[in-house]
Amino acid sequence: ELFGIVVSVDEAQVRLSVKENELVFSLETEFFLERLDGSREFQKLMTAVENAKNPRKGWKDLRDVLFGLKEPEVDSSIPTPSYYNENLDKTQKKAVEFVMKQKELAIIHGPPGTGKTTTVVEVILQTILSGKKVLVCAPSKVSVDNIHERLLEFVGKGRGKLLRIGQPPRICEALHEFT
Repeated sequence: ELFGIVVSVDEAQVRLSVKENELVFSLETEFFLERLDGSREFQKLMTAVENAKNPRKGWKDLRDVLFGLKEPEVDSSIPTPSYYNENLDKTQKKAVEFVMKQKELAIIHGPPGTGKTTTVVEVILQTILSGKKVLVCAPSKVSVDNIHERLLEFVGKGRGKLLRIGQPPRICEALHEFT
């Protein structure tokens, strides 16, 4: 059995999305498609649309910035931080200050090797050591592990609560105690 989502149908073929791949079946080949009840998935989509239309308290400003309905706000009352990483260069310090003053959203972008991870770690340290919580997401498990390991250099064991969510066999062995 194969489960997937029909992407398109034309006179000659059916395109089926299966996980990250796409399969193409010729209509000359015999196959059987069964339509499953998609009401649960449809309900999730409708809930997401409704949440975007009527966000919970605290999310409206972020939604409006993301959709270009308002300009992001800057909180200039936030003082220049004391840096945990004394090796930050001028550009990294400027990026940390920029991120910390943004009310809704900040993006750190740059080519490989420019110190983005180091800057992100400093922003996380500034945030968690001020008593706030941080959720770190990255496009790969290696990226998350790298950030976690660098945080440990500053936070140390017992000085902050770090939790790594994932499957232990796929997580750096040094981080298993935090998984």
